[in-house]
Amino acid sequence: MAEDPHSTQVQKDSGLNPSAHHTKEGKKRGRALWIRILLFFLLAAILLPLGFPVKRPDVSSHPETSGPRLQLPDAERQQRVRELNLSSAKLELHQGQERLAPVDLALPDIQWPSSPKLQLERSFRPLRNNPWGQGVSTGPSPRISPWVAITLPSEFRGRCSLVQRTRTLQLHGGRAASERAVQSALAWFSEHQNEDGSFGKRYPLAMTSLVLLSFLGHCETPDSPLYGEQVEKMIDYVISQRGKGANGFDQDAGDGVASYSQAMATWALGEAYLVVGDPMYRQPFVAGIQRIVGAQTGQGGWSYEMDGRAEGGNSSLSAWQIQALYCAHLSGMEEVDLDVVKSLNAAMEFLKSVYHRESGSFGYRVANREHPQLAAAATLSLSRWGQGLSKEAHRGMELLLAKTDPEHPWTDPGGRMKYDQVNLYTLFFAVQAAYAQGGRDWKSFNSWFQEALCTAQKADGSWTATAQKGLHQGAGTDLDGTLYRNAINTLILQVYYRYLVTDKLKLTF
Repeated sequence: MAEDPHSTQVQKDSGLNPSAHHTKEGKKRGRALWIRILLFFLLAAILLPLGFPVKRPDVSSHPETSGPRLQLPDAERQQRVRELNLSSAKLELHQGQERLAPVDLALPDIQWPSSPKLQLERSFRPLRNNPWGQGVSTGPSPRISPWVAITLPSEFRGRCSLVQRTRTLQLHGGRAASERAVQSALAWFSEHQNEDGSFGKRYPLAMTSLVLLSFLGHCETPDSPLYGEQVEKMIDYVISQRGKGANGFDQDAGDGVASYSQAMATWALGEAYLVVGDPMYRQPFVAGIQRIVGAQTGQGGWSYEMDGRAEGGNSSLSAWQIQALYCAHLSGMEEVDLDVVKSLNAAMEFLKSVYHRESGSFGYRVANREHPQLAAAATLSLSRWGQGLSKEAHRGMELLLAKTDPEHPWTDPGGRMKYDQVNLYTLFFAVQAAYAQGGRDWKSFNSWFQEALCTAQKADGSWTATAQKGLHQGAGTDLDGTLYRNAINTLILQVYYRYLVTDKLKLTF
């Protein structure tokens, strides 16, 4: 039967033609699909920068406990885990504390010491509008890589961006005054460097290492506009001292300083390697770590002999070796990491072996009542290596918090630290331990020490001697004593951003 042309035309005009119908439907579905895809990417572009809200556990209803907490019942333990999970970064601002913006910290108004070199500060005023700013391990670095900062371990990322440093300073309860004190101290150091890049006279390796740690803590590198040349000379000096003594870096002589110098120099080189990223620093760092691992005693500690054959060890020296080993672990160097992990595990057992159960303190070589400085050193070391919720670290922190009581000789009636009475060696480890613990411990310590330490700084960026005994406690009056005191205080004030606490829930107890 012949097809009616008129009927075919009607089907086309009315949309009843099957092939035409399917073609139109397919086009509609295609357009709808592309619209959905575009909407998805548009929403993703809007929402991803904002981040997704993370539900945090509510700790507002937790009652403050009174008196020393000598036990860790389940409820208390769970609460401490929740506090640690919240992180000290979530502390509220102190009453009257100013809110900071990045521009406030780039180049604050400091009374810089008179120096032609430091007059370069005026040349870098445009950096105030740069979010990376001064004191940053930034790229493009002509010597190493186009963007060094991205290689930093997560624990170091609070120090090497001006924006991030400002943010973490504020959120951890820091004030602009503490950052001004840090920058003023760095300016003071720059005026006291020896021609060969070292610092000090009696103990140049130890002093240079501590000063270098202070600059690296603020992310001042060989590429920094103001201190780059001086930082590079410090690093070169430390590397040049390897092997000059009888063992490794330990070239400073007398009173066991050589074994401390080994730890300080290795730690400083490790941070230089991590912050700067120069592969030339790797081999000296690895050699220093291998020296420390080889010198560990069978009981897991370190002794002044640093030969691995001595028995036991002492907790003070061991704490410094642990800081260097922890830095090596952060570097992830495969050639030493397995040995580093084993060494740190053994060191934790040694520290627990000198823990004094009755007093909550730590002994020097055996478990007995000793100075608070040993409790501070051991508590920080335990916290560094996942033992922050152990009973030993918990009791050690309680012992240190007692120093903040108005009736303690180190504290005035208003609850503020008496700088001239405090032991700076204890303060150095105690502040870092409290920061690592977070929560109420850090809040108490921060309100106790920060303002007092900033106020005690002199106009030239240095600090006066304390009324304690010995260089290591802050009482030294010669150049080495002043250098040590200034470096320790600078490192203390960098606590807000120097090491970010990132894996708190992995702590064991």
